[in-house]
Amino acid sequence: DDWRVNDKFVLNVGLRYDYYPGFGYKSLSTDPADAAEVNNLNNPSDIRKKDFGAPRDLHDVIDADGMNLAPRAGFAWTVDQAGRTVVRGGVGVFTTGHLMALFQNAVARPFSPVRQGWNRVEALARGVNWPQYPEDSNAIVIADSKGQKNLYYLFQTDMKSPETVQATIDVQRQIGRLAMVSAGYVHTSGKNLPILGNLADAYDRVTGARPNPAINPGGWYVTSDQNMVYNAFEGNARLNRFHGLDLALHYTLSKGWSQQGGNLVSNFNSSIGDGGSGSGYNNTQDFFNPGLDLDYSPLIGEARHRLTGTAVYEIPWLADRQGVLGGVLGGWQVSSVLNFRTGEPLRITQASGIRNSRPDYNGGNQIFDDWRDTLQYLDRSAYTLVPTSPITRATIRPGNQNSSQLQGPGRRRVDLTIAKSFTLRGQTRLQVRFESFNVFNWRQYNSPNTTVTAPTFGQITSVASTRTGQIGLRLTF
Repeated sequence: DDWRVNDKFVLNVGLRYDYYPGFGYKSLSTDPADAAEVNNLNNPSDIRKKDFGAPRDLHDVIDADGMNLAPRAGFAWTVDQAGRTVVRGGVGVFTTGHLMALFQNAVARPFSPVRQGWNRVEALARGVNWPQYPEDSNAIVIADSKGQKNLYYLFQTDMKSPETVQATIDVQRQIGRLAMVSAGYVHTSGKNLPILGNLADAYDRVTGARPNPAINPGGWYVTSDQNMVYNAFEGNARLNRFHGLDLALHYTLSKGWSQQGGNLVSNFNSSIGDGGSGSGYNNTQDFFNPGLDLDYSPLIGEARHRLTGTAVYEIPWLADRQGVLGGVLGGWQVSSVLNFRTGEPLRITQASGIRNSRPDYNGGNQIFDDWRDTLQYLDRSAYTLVPTSPITRATIRPGNQNSSQLQGPGRRRVDLTIAKSFTLRGQTRLQVRFESFNVFNWRQYNSPNTTVTAPTFGQITSVASTRTGQIGLRLTF
């Protein structure tokens, strides 16, 4: 409800309740050997032992989440009598149900999962060699199951629904009749976000032995243990209709942290973030300790500084002139968009028997000063390899490199559009547009190779799109 305390102060308060039911799957197949199922187990008492409990009912994969209270409060305060300065703020709790995309990959045939993973020791014991065809691997999996339904994709049965606390406060000031500036603070903290542990990595790093080998190593164990936090300063300026000119400028200074990128479906985001390096946020270094401080790193796609601006100018010459002269020389518009940002976080990886392994950062120089000339962005000597087991080829411990320590190349780009409008009849107008993207042809460097064991480590091997152009028509009526 809204409460107008006085002429200058309005208070808004509210409370929301949500109930999120559990779910199940029903197969349409009449063949029990081909009936798609989700074979979930009750929670383990010790994840390091993987001692999962009894099977869940196929129609009751996870528990319902019935207690979600979300209070919120906000205010608007007009500071001065003229109403040119306003302070706004608010804080609220927000919950949502888990996205079904998180669970859809769990559907599989009862004795044949859609994905299978073995470490080096397990692959050698089963005679797995290259090339290995799907039907051959499937036969091994079915033989391993010994008639037991596959336990490919497991869920924490009492998963809580994702919850965030969001807060903002900002000051907006009108300047004259045409201009406005504002500045504010934005905060989001989240809990109960899904975190995915890759069951293929749930083994002893040195020996390759698995606790509870009955659990299929090809899938995932999903819990609601991921947390995140985001803080940002945002500044805006706008100028409207100043002799045909509109200007807007937005700046953001931000910083955020989480274990797996702060996303609701991080199993689908293995190629997002890390500056586009594709090393993935959906694998932490230690399956048994997904909350490891070394894996608490910047959010997916985070850039510390972002500057965006737009300008639209209606050329006034002969804009209102009728006849042939006004039709040819009037009605022109020039507009532009600029985007500047600093680089996104880079996650340095070390090829290993456990995916997403990382080396140690030894404190040396990471970025060469002359990288624009040489395209050698990263200095290999800044990293020390973590020792690996001769049996599993896995790193014997997690590495300390964190993507907060390093950012990729920044980006700068200006787009330009020149447009001419023609009045056809009544309110019908035709606009011809000439558009150029990255008009100054600045090089948009992609992130370097971030695999520290690769021969091309640290090299930038490609750039994003250079200058392009297009011609378009727009009809309004």
